[in-house]
Amino acid sequence: MRNELKKQKLLSVALVSMLALGTSGAAFAQGATAPSVFEEGVVASGDTATFAGVQAAQKGYLVIHEVDDQNVAITGAHIGYAPLMAGPNSDIQVMLQKPLVPGQSYVAQIYTETNDNEVFEGNMGQAEVDSPARDEGDPIFMTFTAQ
Repeated sequence: MRNELKKQKLLSVALVSMLALGTSGAAFAQGATAPSVFEEGVVASGDTATFAGVQAAQKGYLVIHEVDDQNVAITGAHIGYAPLMAGPNSDIQVMLQKPLVPGQSYVAQIYTETNDNEVFEGNMGQAEVDSPARDEGDPIFMTFTAQ
């Protein structure tokens, strides 16, 4: 009986935690361990882009890139970034260097912190210090449209 009460309490705590985290919590609870940027819960307008959930394999950054007319990220054209911890991250807010254009597409891409200085150093016109994170050889990113 006592073990049953402990079990119910743990399940209740887990359920409340999932509800508090919203959509991203559900994705994490389902065992989402592959690095990814969750498409649900993206709010992007003005000079801010907020992402409900990001799963990072290592410490790094969520970087926002402008895209060309074929929706391909433009190398060196990042307009903002936010730090990520290894593992699940929720409510990641990226402050942007310039306002988003409503209706225009952008790319959110995960980069890995490679030299432990906790400063994003990617796409600086030379070899990237902090490099794009990859999953099975492919860069980890998602395309989103500003509101």
